[in-house]
Amino acid sequence: SADTTFGSVLVKELDSENEEFRIKAIEALGKLKYFNSSNSIVQFLSSNNSFLEKLAAAGSLGNIGNKNVIPELVSLINRWPSDWLDSDGPELRWEAALALLKMNYSDQKTQNIINNLLTRSYYESYQELDENTVNFVILKILNILYSIDDSDLLLPYFDKLSILSNSDPNLEIRNFAKKSLKVIQ
Repeated sequence: SADTTFGSVLVKELDSENEEFRIKAIEALGKLKYFNSSNSIVQFLSSNNSFLEKLAAAGSLGNIGNKNVIPELVSLINRWPSDWLDSDGPELRWEAALALLKMNYSDQKTQNIINNLLTRSYYESYQELDENTVNFVILKILNILYSIDDSDLLLPYFDKLSILSNSDPNLEIRNFAKKSLKVIQ
């Protein structure tokens, strides 16, 4: 909605001493798609911020869709693992890749991350993720892919979408993958 009434108030909360307030403000600005907050939010991607701040920032920047922040999101992915804190989990790379995809940006690393996330066996090394979480992540990606108008941008995911549409154990995922394939074809 790009709400300017609440957006400007929330931007001020980004300077709060309380990390929880900052995270909630980042998330709210993303939900509002408050474009003018992009330059303030992108600062939270730096390695000296907490994992949760970076995660919220990556997700919000994807929702806002300001393509001027693409270089920072690409840089975040490219810095892994050498310039990441021990507390930075793989979810941060995942969220950054999804944010880039929402902005119709794709490079080889982004494609690799998304294709991994569309592969059920990839999640086996993440014991903390239960089946519901895996289903949620796959459905989230399928929803993003389905919203993309440029079929060329979808081509790198064709094989994974085909596998999901034919053999995924979750009927909702199978059906959504089939819908996404129709966009490509």
